[in-house]
Amino acid sequence: MLSKVISHAKILIVDDELANVRLLEMILEREGCKNVSMTTDPRHVTALFNDNEPDLVLLDLNMPHMSGYEVMEALHALRSPESMVPIVVLTADATPEARRRALTSGATDFICKPFDNLEVIQRIKNVLQTRYLYLELLYQNQILEERVKERTTMLEQTLAELHAAQQKLMQEERLHALGKMAAGIAHDFNNILSLVLAYGEMLLEENVVTENAAPAKCVRNIISASRDGVEMVKRLALFQRPVVGDDLFQTIDLAALINQGVELTRPRWQGETPAQRPEIVVERNFSPEARIVGDPNEIRDLLINAIFNAVDAMPDGGRIIFRTRAEGDWIVLEIGDTGVGMDDETRAHCLEPFFTTKGPRGSGLGLAMISGIARRHHGTLEVETAVGVGTKLLIRLPNESSYPMEKNIFPAEPVDPLPILVVDDEPLLCEVLSSYLSKDGHRVTSANDGTEALQKFQQDHFDVVITDATMPQMNGKQLAGAIRKLRAETKVILLSGHADAGVAPSETAEIDFVVGKPVSQETLRQAIAKAVGASGKTATARAQTPGAGFIRTRPEDALTLSALAAQFAGSHVAALLKTQTQN
Repeated sequence: MLSKVISHAKILIVDDELANVRLLEMILEREGCKNVSMTTDPRHVTALFNDNEPDLVLLDLNMPHMSGYEVMEALHALRSPESMVPIVVLTADATPEARRRALTSGATDFICKPFDNLEVIQRIKNVLQTRYLYLELLYQNQILEERVKERTTMLEQTLAELHAAQQKLMQEERLHALGKMAAGIAHDFNNILSLVLAYGEMLLEENVVTENAAPAKCVRNIISASRDGVEMVKRLALFQRPVVGDDLFQTIDLAALINQGVELTRPRWQGETPAQRPEIVVERNFSPEARIVGDPNEIRDLLINAIFNAVDAMPDGGRIIFRTRAEGDWIVLEIGDTGVGMDDETRAHCLEPFFTTKGPRGSGLGLAMISGIARRHHGTLEVETAVGVGTKLLIRLPNESSYPMEKNIFPAEPVDPLPILVVDDEPLLCEVLSSYLSKDGHRVTSANDGTEALQKFQQDHFDVVITDATMPQMNGKQLAGAIRKLRAETKVILLSGHADAGVAPSETAEIDFVVGKPVSQETLRQAIAKAVGASGKTATARAQTPGAGFIRTRPEDALTLSALAAQFAGSHVAALLKTQTQN
């Protein structure tokens, strides 16, 4: 080690006697040191020190212009405390006072002239070795500090991820508990709304009230209020509704749906005159590949809620920005605004249902519902926001090619009259369903519980059984299982009072179709037509088809259902005409 330290060292010699400088240079060259700089004028020391950055300084004390003590003082101002460049004093002044002063001024070692060559080399090697060991220690400390900093950063990141996971788990637990409560409330409330809505529609259809009379207006108000109640219950339950297959999923042109959502909400963000509302500009940048698979009604609800949130966040006007882009198997939908934004605390709670900063104006269900719709479409939602900057929603949804889908076909016309058994523990609901079915010519028998239904089923022949899902003693699934054991070819339609909550395909092996309450006559007609249609599939096979047999009742979307039925009416009528021609 000592034999090598001197050969790689950079050494600066400072002595006013040229003979002494040459002697030291010759001694160092014999030891293999080639990086030697020198001067006989101490006034050049600082420049040489800065240029060469030496590992060692060999310094005389008694020199003209500047003494060795003054040189050490100047070098002390140049050296950083961490550099530790040793200074070895070589002087003819061997007095104890000179030794003490030199060492006090910063000298590392003190050698008297004339000196022994071997002693000088050994001392130089010693101080250089000490310097290199010190530099190695600094280097190792630096590496250790970097590793500690890296480990600290990793630990902080892990703790942050753990905290985020804990917060997410707590939020999901709260949502789950709230979802169960909402489902129970929705079930009972939807049963009540079913009666109010059905009797109101029957009053109008039967012309019990005249078109222009005050009672007709009252009935329409009742129907309108009932539909508002359905919407409220739906929003309450939607944010936690589980994924239940493909439902009414279809291929969606996301850009076209965004444009539709913008137009539907235009009265909210664009007043009739510029003075009515601060200016809000909608910007759109769409990818031509932005096609997804989903429920257009739910995606439209997502867009409308996002636009309303953006408008509320920009009381002084601003921009709403829509962007879509392809990202692997995903379509990324960005909905941004230039509004007030959210602080960290608000951001942490913004997806919780009923959390709102809008006071009485807000329900706190907007972002919760957006998150629920994204999850039900097998996607994700991220919220990026900052106070005074705005908010951006990043919604990732599977693209069309990564989401294989089987199309659902809904016959538009009622089927031929059938013997049908209706089962519900609410007698009024039985009466309403019987009235709906009787209008289409079906022979209807009703029962108020599962036991009575089984007795009537054994005494008569029924092609279709329509049963409530939740009943005392024997629920709808249990009744369906018993019926299938007695007569496997009977079609079973399950009515669910849980707002928009379907039954997973794995749980519906004995059921052909699931219909959410409140049920309209059109929806019930479509369910029966689908269940008894000539698909050639068994009930079990249909139940195992992703998304098979689930109709969600949307009274407020009657036009959408009618359009959907009309879409497939041509092929259905053509099939009927072909059959009649052959016969």
